[in-house]
Order: sequence, then C-alpha cells, then structure tokens
Amino acid sequence: SLVKQRDCEGFAVSVQATIGKYFTRKHYVAVASDLGILTSKPSYYNFGVRYNYEYDARRSNISSYIPVEIKYQHMILEDNKGIDYVETTPTSQINGKYYPLTEFSTILLSVGHGFGFILKEGRSLNFELAYQRHLNLNQNYYNLKPQDVANFHPKYQVNGFRLACLFYF
Repeated sequence: SLVKQRDCEGFAVSVQATIGKYFTRKHYVAVASDLGILTSKPSYYNFGVRYNYEYDARRSNISSYIPVEIKYQHMILEDNKGIDYVETTPTSQINGKYYPLTEFSTILLSVGHGFGFILKEGRSLNFELAYQRHLNLNQNYYNLKPQDVANFHPKYQVNGFRLACLFYF
C-alpha cells in the first residue's frame, strides 16, 4: 500500500486475512482484515467486507475480477507536516519544527482490478491494483505544545493506491 496525506506519505507491507465463500463462479463475498506489519509513517489496521465480481467465465486458468471493499480503518501517523516553534533562552533563540502524533479513524472504500492464477487444489495466486478513498470519522492529536492546541486542526484527505500480491488457499 502506498498512502499519501498532503505532506506525509508512506509505504506499508501488510498481512491480510480473508474468510469468504463463492456463491457462483462469478460472486465471492468475504470478511477481511489487514494489519500493517512493516510500515513507514502510517501504521494501521482495518476490517470489513469484500466482494469480488469475476467476469472471465472460466475461459482459462486466469481469472479476471473487480474487487470492492468497505472497511473501518484506524491509522497513526508517526510523522506529519510539523509545526514551527521558537524557543528562547537568556542567550539565544532556537527555531525548529516538532511533529505531533496524529491518530485517526476512517471508512475505507476501495475498487480495483485483479488477476488470479488458479493453481492446484483450489488455490490461487492473485495480483490486484485498487484505488482507495477514506472518509474521515475522527482525528486526535498527541504531543502538542499547549500554545498550539487551539490552532492545530489539519484536515487529512487520505487517498491512495493499493498494489497487492495475494495467495488464497
């Protein structure tokens, strides 16, 4: 997953667990969850529902499908745009930035395209590319200096693309 929030972006490797059922060859419904395990900047977890519409009609051992997901996601930004500060001592003045921790929850909407290479015994190796849009539910900020609490309310617009390699067994 690659996630970008205005002045903050990051890369994450996650583990996804999915339990689902095919209702016909074309319709797959599942509950799914992701946990970011190797993250740079945002750390996250999510859970929700997933639907795949397979449109290839068994023409080969490669399935083509459209994955759609709706999930609740919780993220923590370990770094963000930063806030300017000035620290004055009796002999000098220090200018710099500090980075408050930002925690927020979203509803994640995802639509993409995938290819599944069907293996023996009902297993498959899949590759997906999906566009993700997040709708913010709430945001909390930690480690803010008292003078910045009233004025620090950035509105994150979280959008991104997800490139996934999945193994179903």
